[in-house]
Amino acid sequence: MRAFTYERARTPAEAAAAVAARSSFALPAFRVEARNTTGAGDAFIGSFAAFLAQGAAPEAALTRAARYAADSI
Repeated sequence: MRAFTYERARTPAEAAAAVAARSSFALPAFRVEARNTTGAGDAFIGSFAAFLAQGAAPEAALTRAARYAADSI
């Protein structure tokens, strides 16, 4: 597995970022109408970990997790 670190968004327009030894990946936030954000962070990190455990590349896992969290709002 490739080593990387996850960074929280630095601006509202940036959903998340992953930084690896030789590359980085920033993901723009998905636009959603927020109704209830309770659990969105849990949905994000849980799905991110699950996608990584299933063998997804960090960039793909990050993108899918951000979409999953956006859908949970």
